[in-house]
Amino acid sequence: MQGSRGDWQAARNNFVTAADARPGFAMARSSAALASFQLGDLATAERELRSLIRRYPLFADARAGLTALLWQRGASGEAESHWAAASGLDPRYRDTEWLLGIRRWPAGPVKALERFLTLTS
Repeated sequence: MQGSRGDWQAARNNFVTAADARPGFAMARSSAALASFQLGDLATAERELRSLIRRYPLFADARAGLTALLWQRGASGEAESHWAAASGLDPRYRDTEWLLGIRRWPAGPVKALERFLTLTS
C-alpha cells in the first residue's frame, strides 16, 4: 500500500519483512528488489533479482525486473536474454498497464521495461 502512495522506502521495508517471515515467498523478494530499483539502489535490486533467478529460474517477475534493470544499465545483450525467458513464461509482462495496475510495479522499473520493449519491438 505504501508503494501506491509513493513511499517506496516503507514499501521496501514491508516487502523485506514479509520475505523474511516466509523465506520461500519469492514475490515479496521480487517486490523488495523492484522497490530498491525505484529508490535508485540498483546494486541491491540486481543482487536480489539474480538471487531469485538462481533459486527460481522460471520466475518471470524477477527475469522481467532484471531485464528492465540491465537495459537501464546498458547491458542490452543480457537484458534481451532474460527477456526471452520472461516473455515466454508470462506474456503479461509486455503490458505496462498490467504491470502498474495489477502487478503494481513501481513506475521506474516499468518505464525502463517500456523503453526496452519500444526499442526491441
